[in-house]
Amino acid sequence: MVGAMDLEELVAAYLAGQPWAGRELGPALRRLILPVFVGRFEAVDVEDLTQETIVAILRDISKFENRGKGSFKAWVWRIALNRKLAHAKKQARQSELEGDASATASVGPGPIEVTHWRERLIVVEEVFELVDPKFRSALEFLISGGDPVELAEELDLKPQTIRTRASRALMIIRELVRERWQTSAGFFSTPR
Repeated sequence: MVGAMDLEELVAAYLAGQPWAGRELGPALRRLILPVFVGRFEAVDVEDLTQETIVAILRDISKFENRGKGSFKAWVWRIALNRKLAHAKKQARQSELEGDASATASVGPGPIEVTHWRERLIVVEEVFELVDPKFRSALEFLISGGDPVELAEELDLKPQTIRTRASRALMIIRELVRERWQTSAGFFSTPR
């Protein structure tokens, strides 16, 4: 079984053409992706979505830009979440065509709300890059599901230091986002 620390190495080996990496990468991706779909869709759809997502990842893996520890995992989750949302919308459209009004109530946000969230996401991504790299890397690692003990051992720090750095990164991001919202009055809706 490939651990969280080995996933980037496995991807590098796969991209380098190592045959063993190809055999291990599929199951590793499956373990990572499956929880995104399980419990949200029928078993048949879960299997299909998982396979389609793995195929999409392997097709586009050469486009992946490594931004440090955990970035591949975050990239995979983003692809899986996009597929999940697309499938949920497809199901809602099908239900709507069939006249099932109850299914359309949970379709998701409308275009205006999506636009507001995209604007907010752009701001968060911009300010994320302004955060000191030692704080940002700790936050990225924890967001991607990494264990603070692993990163602490790698950096020769205490696990609490990693948690503190991640917490500090979040605090800095919140402050910078709040400043942007205040200086961009009218462009962004009031943050919730």
